[in-house]
Amino acid sequence: MLATPTAVAKADIVPQIIITLDMDGKKIDGIGNTIPVAPYAFPGSPENNAILTDALCRSDVVIMAGNGVLSVGRDIKSLIADELKKLLKNQ
Repeated sequence: MLATPTAVAKADIVPQIIITLDMDGKKIDGIGNTIPVAPYAFPGSPENNAILTDALCRSDVVIMAGNGVLSVGRDIKSLIADELKKLLKNQ
């Protein structure tokens, strides 16, 4: 899988900042951090809540199998600022 950095306009993405992930969300190549992949569970179920709680203790971005991506922060402005800091730190 390929992943692009958060808070970077698609027009500004260059090949050097795209990362390659395996199916478990582990980085194979490129700049970036490992993104946890949460196994599928029915949205809103106690099992799903436990899975996401565990994943969000390790990262503020989680790939939810069968559901998409979840990214959290204090508010949208700080979330984008935090992701930009991580991106710049890893270049």
